[in-house]
Amino acid sequence: MIDCCPTSKKGGRHVNREYLDAFLAESAENVEKLEDGCLELERQGPEANLVAELFRAAHTLKGMSATMGFSRLAELTHRVEDVFGLWRDHPESFQSEQVDILLHAIDRMRLHLEAISTSGSELDLKDDDVMASLQAAFQAREPLHSSQKTDPEEDGARYATEAERQAKVAYRLHIQLSPDCMMPGVRLAMVYQTLKDAADIAASSPTEDAVWAGDVQTPEAYVVIYLERDEIERIQEKVLDITDVARCDAERLVASSGSSSRQDSRGNLASQETQSQSMSTTPSESAARPGNNDSRPDRSIRVSVRRMDALVNTMSEMVIAKTRLDTLAAASNDPALREAVERLDRLTKDLQDEVMQLRMAPVESVFHRYPRMMRDLERKLNREFDFVMTGLETEMDRIVLEEMGEAIVHLLRNAVDHGLESPEMREQRGKPRRGTIRLSAYASGGHIYIEVADDGAGIDRARVLQSAIAKGVITPEEGASMSDEAVYELLFRSGFSTAKEVSDISGRGVGLDAVRDKVESLGGKIRIDTELGRGTTFVIELPLTLAILPALLVSVRGQTFAIPTANVDEVVRLRETDLRYVQNEPVYPSEDRIVPIVDVAEWLGLGVRQWIFPQTAVVCRDGKQKFVMVVDKVLDELEIVNKPLGRYLEGVRGFSGATILGDGKVSLILDVRSVGQSV
Repeated sequence: MIDCCPTSKKGGRHVNREYLDAFLAESAENVEKLEDGCLELERQGPEANLVAELFRAAHTLKGMSATMGFSRLAELTHRVEDVFGLWRDHPESFQSEQVDILLHAIDRMRLHLEAISTSGSELDLKDDDVMASLQAAFQAREPLHSSQKTDPEEDGARYATEAERQAKVAYRLHIQLSPDCMMPGVRLAMVYQTLKDAADIAASSPTEDAVWAGDVQTPEAYVVIYLERDEIERIQEKVLDITDVARCDAERLVASSGSSSRQDSRGNLASQETQSQSMSTTPSESAARPGNNDSRPDRSIRVSVRRMDALVNTMSEMVIAKTRLDTLAAASNDPALREAVERLDRLTKDLQDEVMQLRMAPVESVFHRYPRMMRDLERKLNREFDFVMTGLETEMDRIVLEEMGEAIVHLLRNAVDHGLESPEMREQRGKPRRGTIRLSAYASGGHIYIEVADDGAGIDRARVLQSAIAKGVITPEEGASMSDEAVYELLFRSGFSTAKEVSDISGRGVGLDAVRDKVESLGGKIRIDTELGRGTTFVIELPLTLAILPALLVSVRGQTFAIPTANVDEVVRLRETDLRYVQNEPVYPSEDRIVPIVDVAEWLGLGVRQWIFPQTAVVCRDGKQKFVMVVDKVLDELEIVNKPLGRYLEGVRGFSGATILGDGKVSLILDVRSVGQSV
C-alpha cells in the first residue's frame, strides 16, 4: 500500500511531512532574521523599528512551534521574545553584551530545527542554561505588567488604573474551547498569539509560559489585555475565527469602585456554528475586498528544490525533442509544418529562459551566513574591522552557489587571520585602527565574479619565495626569474603556507589548493591581486549556470563527444613540423611553453591513431595546466543541456556528464580535468 500523505512521528502522533517541511522552511527564515537583526542590534542599538521586527520574528516562530507541538522550541523562543519585548518597551535597559545571550539562544534554536528536520522531533536536551541566561537578561528591568506576577481574575481596578496610566483601555477576556477540542494547549497558544498581535497581554491564566511549554490541557482561559484603541469587537472576531474556540466574552475593566461592563462576544455569538458562518464570505464580498485586483504586487510561493529540478529536467527533455522536430521539419516540404515548428521554437525558447531562471538564486541566500561568522572571528582573533557585502542581488546558478559556500568561508577566514594586521600594528603603519573586509559579487560578460578583499598587509613576494625555496618547492634559480603572478600561484600548492604559526582558523595558502580545486571543478578560475602594505583581493570567475553549457562537438572514431568551450583555448591543424619530441613523446609548442599531446582515441581505448598529417587538435586549459587533445574532426559549436550521468556511472573516469543531440543520439561530455591529470 502506498502512503500518499507522508508523515513523520512526533511525540506519539504523526505530523504531515508537507506541513513539517513548510514549518522548517519558514522557521529557518525567521531564525535568519533573528540572527541578522541581532548583529544589527549590536551595531546600532535598540532602534524601535528593528526591535519591533525582531519581536515579530520571534513571535511568529514561537506561534508556529507551539502549533506544531514543539514545546521546547516554543518555550525557548518565548523567552527570546520576552527580551525583545523588554527592549521595545524599555529601550534604556538594552545592554550590548546581552546580544551574545540571544545569539547563543539562536544557535540552540538551529539545533532543535536540525533535529526536527532529521527525526521529526526536538532534541532530547534541556535548554536550562540558555533559559537562565535569557531570564537574567529579561529581569534586568521587568515590566510592571508582567503576566507571571498577576492573576487575571482579580484586581480588575488595578489593571484599569495601569491601563489608564499608559493611555490604554483594559479588558478581561474569558475564552472557552469546544468540549470536543482535541488539542486545547495548541488552540490556546494560537489564541495567545492572536491576542499578542493586536494588544498587550497584562495577565493570563493559564500563564503564557505554561501554554508555550505544552503543559496546558484546560479548555478555558482568562486573559487581561491592554488596547490602544477600543477595538474589542475586532479582537473577539479574530479569536472566534480560530478553530475550536466556542466563546470569547469581554469585560471592560474600570478604575472606579471595581465596576465593569460586560459584553458577550459579537453580541453573544457563542456557538461554533455561528463562528463558522462568520468565516465564510460570498464571491461578491471576496471580490470587493481590497487587494483582490490585478494591480496587487507580485506574490510568491514556496516550491521544493526537488520539484524545481524536476521541472528543469523536463524542460531540458522538451528542448531536445524540439531540436529533433526542427531536424524533421527541415527535411519536410510542408510549409505549414515549418511555420508551426518555427512558432514552437520561439515559444520553447521563451519557456526555457523562464524555467532556467528558476535555477538561479541571489548570492544573498548564501552570503547571509557570513556576518555572524565574521563577528565571532573579530572577537576571537582580537581584530577590528568592518565587514561589507555588496551585490547581494546578483543571481547565479543555485548549485554553483551552494558548492562555493565553504570555499568563500575559507577565504574570509584567511582575510581575518592573516590578511588584516592587529589594530595596534595598523596604527603603527599609519592606517585606521579598523580595517575593512569586503565580499562582493557582480555579473559581467556571461560570468559571475566573487571577490574577497581586505585592506591588510598584502602578500610579501619575498616571504613567499623564501618559504617556497626552504620547503624545496622551487630552486633559488627558478625563484629569481618568476613573475609576480607565478609567485602568488605558489600559494595554491597543496600544503604550502607562509604562516609563522599554525592556526586553528586558517593559514595563508593552507587549503587554498582546495579552494582552487573547487572553483575549477565548477568551470571557474581564481586569481590573486595584491599590493604590499595595501591589501589582497581574491577574484573568482564562475559560469552563470551549469545547466546549459557552450560546447565544442568533436568526432573520435565515429563517436561524438562534447568539450566545454570554457576549457578550450583554440583549435589548430597540427602539421608534422609543429611537433617537438621530449623523451620520444610528441609535444606542442604553445606561446612560451611546451605542452603535452593527448590522443583522445587512445586515451578512451578506442584504438591507436595513425599519425597522418595534418591532424585536428583542440588546445585545452585546466587552470594553469595546458595540453592538446587530438581528435578526428570538429563538428560544431553549440549550447548543450548538461545532464548528470547518475549514481551508477558517477565514478566513471573521464566524463562529467552527457547531453542529447538534435538527432536523438547521446553525446558524452569530456571531463577536461581528468584528461589533463593523466598527462
